[in-house]
Amino acid sequence: MTGALLAQVGGGFAPLLRTYSTHVSGATETVPDGATTVYIECWGATGFGGHGSTANGTQGGGGGSGGYSASSYACSSGQTLTYTVGQGAVSASSVSSGTLSITSMTGPLGGNGGIGGSSGGTGGAAGAVGTGGNQSNATGNAGLAGANTDIGTGGAGVGGVPATGPSGPNGSFSNTTNNPGNDGQVTFYYT
Repeated sequence: MTGALLAQVGGGFAPLLRTYSTHVSGATETVPDGATTVYIECWGATGFGGHGSTANGTQGGGGGSGGYSASSYACSSGQTLTYTVGQGAVSASSVSSGTLSITSMTGPLGGNGGIGGSSGGTGGAAGAVGTGGNQSNATGNAGLAGANTDIGTGGAGVGGVPATGPSGPNGSFSNTTNNPGNDGQVTFYYT
């Protein structure tokens, strides 16, 4: 028998990953039946990618990716957590206690890419270091500056354990429209 089938026959819990990557505020996560451990990862939303400039003939800078936090906790069926997935270019992500008591976690917002100026738009700043993680806290990655002919590349998403966070958007060739920021991400990995 395969390991997964043995786990089912023996009444074990098959690992389960739940990923949330669309903006939501104050949502509730419930521990599934049979889970005994939850590994939580929290990434902040990214900044936007800046637009170019006709007047200067330059391109916008890329948006920075959000900060990151990760924690592991013992849990039991039916316990709850509260989470927020940050809105692109607007807000941080977070996870906090419900009926399962944890240290509150935050994934800070990444910086916005600059608008094309005389030498191109500046790259967006990296999201600040995440807070509250008992396994890891890390900064996001900065976006790259735009230039005369090249758009700025967005900052890479921070790699986690079962998942990777959102990357910042590239700068825009448009002279009037920024590339929107990407929403953050929160994952719950149950074993």
